Amino acid sequence: GNGKAATANDIMPLAVTGYKIPVSSVDAAAPFYGKLGFQTNFLAEEYGWASLSKEGVELGLYVPGKGGGSRKPGGSIDFSFVVDDVTAYHKELGGAGVTVSPIATTPDGITLFDLADPDGNELTFRQRTS
Repeated sequence: GNGKAATANDIMPLAVTGYKIPVSSVDAAAPFYGKLGFQTNFLAEEYGWASLSKEGVELGLYVPGKGGGSRKPGGSIDFSFVVDDVTAYHKELGGAGVTVSPIATTPDGITLFDLADPDGNELTFRQRTS
């Protein structure tokens, strides 16, 4: 080697690809997330867990106290989805019957919109536009 000690970045590059969202029923929630473009890979209502994916992002839906978490459904989730073309995705979802907020642009150049899943979880989709 070069005589330098390996850093944490050398040993384990970091990428967050898995996210969890609490729902009241994975059977009821999974079809909604299908409208958002997620594919259901595994679903077990008896365990309160569903695993979905879209373009390398893993999404877990869970029933609190049953399948992997205790947060109650509803309200703001702690992450947002970055999309390549927020305007086109907004139009696509609206055309699929998903209720979406108007598109807004923040002072720091993020164009975004929000929507709520059937349990009231608030999801944000965004794109840096300037």
